[in-house]
Amino acid sequence: MKTLAISIFAIGMFAAMSASAEIKIGKDNNQTVKSSTGMIVANAAIGMGAKAKQGLASNTGNVEIKGKNTQLVDMGKGGLVANVAIGMGTVAIQSLATNSSATD
Repeated sequence: MKTLAISIFAIGMFAAMSASAEIKIGKDNNQTVKSSTGMIVANAAIGMGAKAKQGLASNTGNVEIKGKNTQLVDMGKGGLVANVAIGMGTVAIQSLATNSSATD
């Protein structure tokens, strides 16, 4: 039996949301997050009022892309994405391969 290798790519826990950013990409844009074996990506806000924000192959803020835009998240075979908010007033935001003007 082959052992399945699992990469825990990122666990983000932040006390505050980041400020709005201005992102200008003057040429082609290629953002790729890829795993060949299966990847676990977790974003968690745990506790009263906790906030967590995570982005993979994503841009958030005032986004301007002047060329071809490719954004890819390939979790691989057996991959898993989890976004969890536990507790009163918690917020967990997770973006995969997105462009968004929302900052909170």
